[in-house]
Amino acid sequence: DADLERWVQDAVDERVTDGDRFMYYNLGYDVLGAVVAAVDGRSYTRYVAEEVLAPLGMERSTFDAGALQRDDDAMTGYRPGEDGPEQAPFPLDELGAPAGGLVASPRELSRFLRAAMTDGSIDGARVCEPDTLERLQRPRAVRQTYLDGTEQSYGLGWMRQPLGEDAWVGHGGSILVSTALAGFLA
Repeated sequence: DADLERWVQDAVDERVTDGDRFMYYNLGYDVLGAVVAAVDGRSYTRYVAEEVLAPLGMERSTFDAGALQRDDDAMTGYRPGEDGPEQAPFPLDELGAPAGGLVASPRELSRFLRAAMTDGSIDGARVCEPDTLERLQRPRAVRQTYLDGTEQSYGLGWMRQPLGEDAWVGHGGSILVSTALAGFLA
């Protein structure tokens, strides 16, 4: 916590707030997780488990490396080795959870996406209001421009870019031993 606070304080003079530039930075999600914990009183991982994962029926999704290791049917992480890929544990810890520490199966992640692409609920369990989803997914800045001129924009945690007659909305990332991309057509 002291390191995170020092980093935020030291970065105050370096912030760019003119709206002309965009920079994706994982530590921003860690700061957001700290804010959630400070406001709610629960840890970020407990808050997400109770307010998002449980209502959506994401029973095996976890931030907990121990729970993942105890699961006899869990995913296996790999890293490059001298003789090919080598098994490696998922680098899960409480501090990095907001920036990419959730492990979820495609089946369970699809439940999250179904809620995100509709009205914020699934099977009668609401985890987000429709107007909040709209604000989260609304483009705020151009993240990157491809060679053909197509722009990928960024909202609040959601990337958006044209794909045929639709728009692809989603988010992707990596945590050393795995890569994930989740999205839907809007």
